[in-house]
Amino acid sequence: MLRAAPLLALLPLASAVVYELSEDNFDRLVFGPKKTPTPAFIKFYAPWCGHCQKLAPDWKKLEKAYSSSSSLPLLVGSVDCSDGPPQPGAPPGQGGRNPLCDKHKAMSLPTLLFFEPGSTKGFTYEGNKTADDLLAFGAELASTCSPSELDACSEEQKAWFAEYEALPAADLKSKASEIMMQGDMAKMRLMMAQMQMQEQYSQIQSLPKAQKDAKMKEFEGQMEEAGKESDTAWEKSGSLRAMRMVLKTKDPAALAEIDEFDMMQMMMGGGPGGPGGMGGGGGPGKKKKKKKAKKAKDEV
Repeated sequence: MLRAAPLLALLPLASAVVYELSEDNFDRLVFGPKKTPTPAFIKFYAPWCGHCQKLAPDWKKLEKAYSSSSSLPLLVGSVDCSDGPPQPGAPPGQGGRNPLCDKHKAMSLPTLLFFEPGSTKGFTYEGNKTADDLLAFGAELASTCSPSELDACSEEQKAWFAEYEALPAADLKSKASEIMMQGDMAKMRLMMAQMQMQEQYSQIQSLPKAQKDAKMKEFEGQMEEAGKESDTAWEKSGSLRAMRMVLKTKDPAALAEIDEFDMMQMMMGGGPGGPGGMGGGGGPGKKKKKKKAKKAKDEV
């Protein structure tokens, strides 16, 4: 694995650097103050994970492209999810669970998250995981395209910016929230189907073959449907990034509000409230909700 030299960790990210990230440096390097905010593309993995091992050669090509010698502004990093305290009942040799992976909701491995400049909201990369696709997405993240730098944008991106800048901030917030909600709901459905299958696996094995096959087909159908929903939301990821860039300039507070919304926290009993367009408009319970979120975070 590539590790940044200590000197590089102290330099502003005028060029790209590849990092092995841990609890000690994640927030400082990914979210810390920078003269020029830099996007980040992070892999959450475990050495024993078969899918992670399959991804490794393609991810290595991405790391090589964005090494410290690259002039492209993108932080590429990896988080070893097994690098943590041992978990009760964990199979031998699988290590512990890195708290970073729970904090950023890397429920399945590998999980690839990308972070936009100046935001702590991580978005799951749902595209193909070949080297060519990863490199293409990395180049998209590293692009300087923005409403103020249209020369670096494609015609499609220019059209998005023109459309979204003409919308009132409230409407733009609602559109962005809806896409983010679709993606989060698809992930929740997929995770719940996987959890149900794992919890009921031993019971299913004792059923007659016809019933067992029917039950497994039901779980597979739920996961396939959630996968289709996730793909649909991912197809809108480019336009969503454009919406967020415009909203960051038009109404930074609105962007911060939708980024604070935590679908998983809500599903686990954090309350139905959320930002406008996602179940509410803040209101009197906002401080109480933040306290609950902080408590949940402390307990993880």
